[in-house]
Amino acid sequence: MFPIPTRTWVWGLLAITLTPAQATAADGPALVPEQPLRAEQFAAAVFERNPGLASLRAAVEAAAERVPQAGALDDPMLMTKLAPSSLGRASPAYMLELSQRLPWPGKRAAREALAMRERDALAADEAALRLELAAELQSLFADYRVASEMLAVNARNHGLWQELSAVAEGLYGAGKAGRQDALATKLALKALERDRLAGRRALTGIQARLNRLLAQAPDTSLPKPEAPARPSGLPDMERLEAQALRHHPALASHASHLHAAQQELRLAELDAYPDFEVRAGYDRFWDEAPLRGTLALSINLPLGGDRAAARREAHAKTRSRQWALEDRRDALRQALAEDGAALREAVDALSLQERELLPLARENQEAALAEYRAGTGEFLRVADAQRALTETELARLAAEAALIRAWAALERDSGGAEVLAGAMEVTR
Repeated sequence: MFPIPTRTWVWGLLAITLTPAQATAADGPALVPEQPLRAEQFAAAVFERNPGLASLRAAVEAAAERVPQAGALDDPMLMTKLAPSSLGRASPAYMLELSQRLPWPGKRAAREALAMRERDALAADEAALRLELAAELQSLFADYRVASEMLAVNARNHGLWQELSAVAEGLYGAGKAGRQDALATKLALKALERDRLAGRRALTGIQARLNRLLAQAPDTSLPKPEAPARPSGLPDMERLEAQALRHHPALASHASHLHAAQQELRLAELDAYPDFEVRAGYDRFWDEAPLRGTLALSINLPLGGDRAAARREAHAKTRSRQWALEDRRDALRQALAEDGAALREAVDALSLQERELLPLARENQEAALAEYRAGTGEFLRVADAQRALTETELARLAAEAALIRAWAALERDSGGAEVLAGAMEVTR
C-alpha cells in the first residue's frame, strides 16, 4: 500500500464520536432503502456527512486565509506627545509622529510564498486522505456485500438440503436407504440455521459500522449492496504510473513541502539584511516653525543570533524534503506494480470461479442428487457435492471482494478514479 496516512489514523478520523449537533443524516444525500447501494454512493455519503473530513476542509480554508496575512505590512504606528503645562498657552506644545515598518525587499513575497506552499500541502494532504478513506470505505463495502450474499448462499443451500432431506426420507421409507442419510440431512439443515444466525450477527455489526460513518443511528435500515461494476479491461500500467507521478496528491503534498522549505531557506538568507522603519512627524515643541516637520529612517542591525546556523538548518531541511519526495515516488512505483498484479489476479480468479468452477460445482451437485434420487448413487457423494457447491459459491464471493479491494487500492495509489480511467485499456 502506498503509505499516505496510517490506517489507524484514517479510521480514527472516521470514527469521531458523533452528536446530533455535529452531523445528522439530513446533512448528506439520502440513501433510498428500496434502491441498491453502490460503493461510490456510500463513499460520497460518508464524505458529505462525516465531521472529521469537514474539519479538514475547514483547516484548508483557514490555511488559504493565512496567505494574504503573511504578505501584509505591519500596522502603521501613530505616536503623540503633549506637554500638559502648555495647555493654557495660545500654542500648546505637542508632537505627532506616524511610522511604518518596511521589511527588506523580497521578505514579504517569500513569506507569502511560504504560506501558499503550506496551504497547497494541506490541500494535497486532504485530497490524499480522501483517496485513502475511499479505499478503506470500499473495503468495508466489500465486507457488507460478502455478509449480505453469504446469507443468500445460506438460503439457497438450505433449500437444496431440504430437497435432499425429502429424497432421503422417501428412500428410507421405501427401504432403499438407511436412517442415517435422513438424520445427516437434518443435521446439515441445523448447521445451516446456526450459520445463518452467525451471518445475521455479522451483517448487523457491519451495518452498525456503516451507519456510524454515515452519522446515523446504528440500527438504521440500509439498502442492499449492489454487485460491483466489473472493469472493462486492465489499465496500461506504464501510462498509469506516468500519470500518477504527475497527479498524485501525496506527491503534490511532498512537492509543496519541498517548495515551502526552499522559501524558508530564502527567508533565512534574507534575514541577513536589515528592515526599515520610516517616520514622519510634526513637533510643536520647537519654537522655530522650519524645525517642526521631521522625516526619519531607521534600520535594524542584523548582528544578533547565529544566522549562519539558521541557513544551514534551512539547507538541511530542504535536502530532507527532497529525499522524502524521491522516497515517496519510489514507494508509489512499488505500490502500483503490486496493485496491478493483484488486480490481474483478482480478475482472473473471479473469472475462473464464475465461468468454470461454479458451473462445474452446480452440475456435479445436480448429477449426484439425480443419481441418489434414482437409487443408484451414494448419499456421501451427494453430501460432498453439496458442500463443494457451497464452498465454491463462498469462494466466488471472496474473489468478488478481492476484486473490489484490488480496484480500490489501484484507484487510491494511482491518484483517483479519473486518473485510473485515463489509463484503461480497451481490451486485455
